[in-house]
Amino acid sequence: MFAKSLNFPQKKLLIILAYRIMVADYKIRPEESELLNALENELGVEDLLSDEEMRVQPDLSLLDTREARVGTMLKLYAIAHSDADFHESERVKLMDYGRLLGFDDATLERMDRWGRQHTDLVIEAATLANEGGEVVSLDSAKRVIDAI
Repeated sequence: MFAKSLNFPQKKLLIILAYRIMVADYKIRPEESELLNALENELGVEDLLSDEEMRVQPDLSLLDTREARVGTMLKLYAIAHSDADFHESERVKLMDYGRLLGFDDATLERMDRWGRQHTDLVIEAATLANEGGEVVSLDSAKRVIDAI
């Protein structure tokens, strides 16, 4: 939703931040890697980030509007909750980024709650799609929700 309204440098920054959230617990699971690849594809930045760009300190000043900051944080919270293993190090990293972007703790808690609810709704959509006996992947459910 919001992520699609980001400009190209902001989209690249979102990928960098998402990667940093995923590795905050010092492990990246195959499904997280798949999610990152899907996000790169969705944003049109697949294979456009260099190793150097992934290593340098992210330039949060690129998120120069409230909409860009909120959209980025919501996407990051959704990603962090998507594997149902929200690690403390991910929470700390998200809080750090959020504070650097000017959000107070109450707003970050609302974003965290939104991320959990988003994941719950994606799972519910997949369940509803599967009730007819047809097997539908979680990715298919996410595509349906993204289109709404």
